[in-house]
Amino acid sequence: MLLKNLTHKINGLILNISWTIVFKTMVNLILPVGCAGCDLPDCVLCDDCTSMFKEWHKDPLISVMCGNIYSCSTYVGFVRKSLLCWKDHSNQLLDKPFSYLVSQLIIKVISDYKNSYESNCKNTDENIIENLIIVPIPSSSKSQRKRGRKHMDPIAKYVSKNLKEYGINARVVKAIKMGKIKVKSVQVKGSRGRSLRTTKGFLVDTRIVPKGCKVILLDDIITTGSTMKNCVEALKDCGITVFACFAIAGVWSKESVLYGL
Repeated sequence: MLLKNLTHKINGLILNISWTIVFKTMVNLILPVGCAGCDLPDCVLCDDCTSMFKEWHKDPLISVMCGNIYSCSTYVGFVRKSLLCWKDHSNQLLDKPFSYLVSQLIIKVISDYKNSYESNCKNTDENIIENLIIVPIPSSSKSQRKRGRKHMDPIAKYVSKNLKEYGINARVVKAIKMGKIKVKSVQVKGSRGRSLRTTKGFLVDTRIVPKGCKVILLDDIITTGSTMKNCVEALKDCGITVFACFAIAGVWSKESVLYGL
């Protein structure tokens, strides 16, 4: 019986392996490395493509402390190509560059917020940004199986490390999980339909969230913004404060604001 159960588990693990991801990883190891955006040889992300991820954007989001939602760039051109290479072609070499770029934006936002708060508050000894936790927004189980990994987890890990090196104490807490969702977001018509779907789909594990913490939400791409907003609402319903929301890129409209350096 024990041998039968062990054999069954091994077979299950083999079936769950994404052989597409295995093949892509082998190809990435064999072929020469080129820029994920423009294919320039001998680099992971060239200087020109890296600079495109420094065209920071923000849109208003009144339900978070700093009042905005941010991304490093707009999801077009070489930025889009780089992100697809990272997400769908399992180019894990981009984990660190993307994490560093997001970290720079987070540090800038925190610094600006602290300066603004201290200039308007007599008690400058109070650290308004303390007890920070980084919460990556999860993907569906289907997406994880397709990509062979939880692609936002290493981003969150490296962002935490980068912030600590800068003197900002922030640790990763995977507090949000996706519940069972019967329909895909693309099968629901309209942004309101997608919003209702995701509201019911996100679950917050309050047991692992420290009391009095402030959350930094991390995602890969902002499209309609409904995912971020619903995660914020889910956290707020549990009494958890969200400082700000960040993404590597966003599908921004003409009304979006260029944040600038």
